[in-house]
Amino acid sequence: MRHLLVICVFVLAGAGKMTAQDLDFATADGGWEPGALSKTYTGIGSPATNVTVVITGTTSGFQANQPNDNANGLGQNMNFTSNAQCITTTITFSPGVSNVSFLIRDVDRGALAADGSGSYNYVDQVTITGQNGATVLTPAIGAPSVAGANTVVGNVITGANNNVAPVNAISFSGVVTQVVIQYCNGPNVIANPGTQGVTIGDISWEAAPLPVRLVSFRGFPGKDRIVLSWETVFEENSERFEVERSRDALSFERIGQQPAAGTTHRRQLYTFTDEHPQPGTNYYRLRQVDFDGRFEKTKPIAVQYSPDGTYWNAYFAAPQVIVAETSEPNPDFRVISVAGLPLLSRVEKMDQNRYHLHLLPTSNRLIILQLLTKNGLISKKILNTF
Repeated sequence: MRHLLVICVFVLAGAGKMTAQDLDFATADGGWEPGALSKTYTGIGSPATNVTVVITGTTSGFQANQPNDNANGLGQNMNFTSNAQCITTTITFSPGVSNVSFLIRDVDRGALAADGSGSYNYVDQVTITGQNGATVLTPAIGAPSVAGANTVVGNVITGANNNVAPVNAISFSGVVTQVVIQYCNGPNVIANPGTQGVTIGDISWEAAPLPVRLVSFRGFPGKDRIVLSWETVFEENSERFEVERSRDALSFERIGQQPAAGTTHRRQLYTFTDEHPQPGTNYYRLRQVDFDGRFEKTKPIAVQYSPDGTYWNAYFAAPQVIVAETSEPNPDFRVISVAGLPLLSRVEKMDQNRYHLHLLPTSNRLIILQLLTKNGLISKKILNTF
């Protein structure tokens, strides 16, 4: 019987330009309650993202009804009683988002103190960090909109001119799960600073790519089994792949699972053997599960299985290794390039019907695999995706 092999090739990740999202502190999810120290904005953008904002530190220094939203973002007007006091704003995205950007407004400094000490009434200083899970991220910070209004060193903005209300653009590239903004006084400030304030601008981002890029999912019928193979080129916080099977492509049951690689930017190849396939068409799909419980399902593939049929399947398992499965007794394999050059180095028998074909080094990606049987020569072309 001739076997039908359906190969599904797809990417479980956003491609091309992502859709811009936006958190407006004043209008999203009812806005910010004046004087509140935390809020979770739910269902922002598409896909829906929850954004939790928590403010800690010397919160007793906030002026009346502060912090509060305004036309420019989340205002934080302070009356610090010590030049060592700070306010920390932690913004958490669930799930993580990509390419976060926002503005920081009004990082400047006050006038010289009247006591002749050479100190200033206040010096705004803002330090910005980010995270992608446990990975620390450093933002790109633009120069102030008013020349000389503040200085930017690394991820720190320090006021350098008097009451000029500058704007600095902040941006993170890649996936971001958290942004931390610490607001303190910089150097040369009197012991009891005057009133001061900054504003965290509304936040924009792009939908983050899904945590796994799955580039292929294949099924190969064998003797008394079906071997599934799938390949990823990027994984982030991926815990496992659950393998599901169906007879009608509608109702699926889990038949096993494979541990995932966690976080990796390298190519990963996975296999799973269904040792009890049903005669006829078997439908399979993968359920990829993250460590945080999020999951994605692939589209199903269909593999025909006949317990008594003759089969002949092959696929690349490594850059120079082809896995070949056949019910042909004592198979005679040949591997050549499209130009006819021999590429087979040696054949390694793994079990009764499974072989590893080790190849000579070659730059050819399209390989011709041949099997010599009593009924003649059978050929098939295989693309090396490694």
